[in-house]
Amino acid sequence: MGSLQTKPASQALIIGNVLLIFLVLVLEKFAIGSHVYSAVKNSHDTILGELLFSHGKAISRSLVLAAVIFLILIQKQLNQYRTLYVTLYSTRSVYMLLAQVGVFGLFYWSTTPAFSDAPWQAVYQTLWVIFGLLLALLTLAAFASLGFWHRILQEQKWSIVLALALSTLVWTLSIATQGLWTHFADLTFYLVAGCLEWFSNDVYVDPAGRIIGFHRFLVNIDTQCSGYEGIGLVTAFVFVFLYSFRADFRFPRALLLFPIGAVVIWLFNVVRIVVLILIGALWSPDVAVWGFHTQAGWITFILTSVGIMWLAHHSAFFVKNIEPNSSSSRTINLPIATLLPLIALLGMTFITQALSGQFDWLYPLRVIVVAGTIMYCLRYLDLSPIQWNYFSIVAGIAVALIWIFMVEKDAELDQLYSATFAQSAGWLVVLWLLFRFIGSAITVPIAEELGFRSYLLCKLSAVPVANRGPIVFSALGFIGSSLAFGLLHGAWLEGTIAGLIYAWVRYRSTNIMDAIIAHGVTNAALFGYVLYTGEWSLL
Repeated sequence: MGSLQTKPASQALIIGNVLLIFLVLVLEKFAIGSHVYSAVKNSHDTILGELLFSHGKAISRSLVLAAVIFLILIQKQLNQYRTLYVTLYSTRSVYMLLAQVGVFGLFYWSTTPAFSDAPWQAVYQTLWVIFGLLLALLTLAAFASLGFWHRILQEQKWSIVLALALSTLVWTLSIATQGLWTHFADLTFYLVAGCLEWFSNDVYVDPAGRIIGFHRFLVNIDTQCSGYEGIGLVTAFVFVFLYSFRADFRFPRALLLFPIGAVVIWLFNVVRIVVLILIGALWSPDVAVWGFHTQAGWITFILTSVGIMWLAHHSAFFVKNIEPNSSSSRTINLPIATLLPLIALLGMTFITQALSGQFDWLYPLRVIVVAGTIMYCLRYLDLSPIQWNYFSIVAGIAVALIWIFMVEKDAELDQLYSATFAQSAGWLVVLWLLFRFIGSAITVPIAEELGFRSYLLCKLSAVPVANRGPIVFSALGFIGSSLAFGLLHGAWLEGTIAGLIYAWVRYRSTNIMDAIIAHGVTNAALFGYVLYTGEWSLL
């Protein structure tokens, strides 16, 4: 290992190189995504083409799930590997990245002949697979040194095998149990019908087509409405929850949380469909379809998850030792204060969108609640004094430009906003726009930066949560918090890039306010651009 020891790279250099690598991967994704899909779609006569067309997405999701499971399995060693990553990091990664780009060109070139009826198709398919594997290996080599990956493989080989096995098991079970969800859909249908009969004697019921409703508002309870997605999400949540706090629980009785969570989320699904029909029949079909239907699933998942955590931590049946309540347990500390505004933002987003139709007229209520939460937590956050710097402003403008040029516009949504504004009273539109600007440029940046660049970035970097002072660089913190930030947004890829830039701002500063300012500049610039162009789908 002595030959691998080099002078540790600076934090700024590591962040810059990781950003460059991520940018290259983004550009490659845009270049190859539709190219591969178009080629594979027209090639079902080969084993490779059929495999990729039928199971390509499932395989990629299984690999992502395996990576998540692997990180959970080695969470206690993450801080150790962060130090190792920085120690063994080498500027040679630039050469690996150049080689990766070269292999990507070969991979791109071989795609068309590999999935067409051209001569030597089998040879081209073999080359395509080889180039793809080499591309993945060079990408890993660009992110970290070979010595780092060697240590990971040497010390965590069984964790890698277990992660791959569990993700494969989940995929296999999802395929094997698809037929069962039809019966769950039938049971859901009859439970919904029984609940609706409490509210009306004029319920339309079609068991053959699973169509149900009244007052001319009908819904079809398809297999997707059986609740299997919610059961899957809750099962994954309980697994992560129990593993993360495994030292606190009594096993095997704690395993009962799995069936409890599955039953609760499934019953919530029945209630969700009943409420959906009641809203559509008695209030507004627009609110039911475009508001409640799109948000109720996440609301029930959050309620179930919070309920499971509360039950687990407050029941002597599940927990080994329950600490008595004390006044100190009710005191807000810095980590909680950084999370509360984001929780308020997410909660109010679900609620206002669930109670609105296609246009979120209740957005001002979201701003008021989040602003009140921020004011309540302000004395614990230590944000002042506020100092402007040019780097935050430049970073914010850069993200705005990336968002404008990369995010796909939705012409239908843009037209909806324009039509709504044209049909509404002028004073109401101005008031809504004022609250939308305050939310976009002030409350949202504060809530999201506190949650992602204060709490999550520090937690994943294995350092205490802090709004002030430098933060030691962590690849997991840098990429993980940015990816989580991206997944929160509809445009997840562009959101992840934005998260990386805001994290970079936080790393090179000594105050979370720099990241908040950068985020605020981005959203203010976007608001001005959207107000001028009418492209409201960008917000």
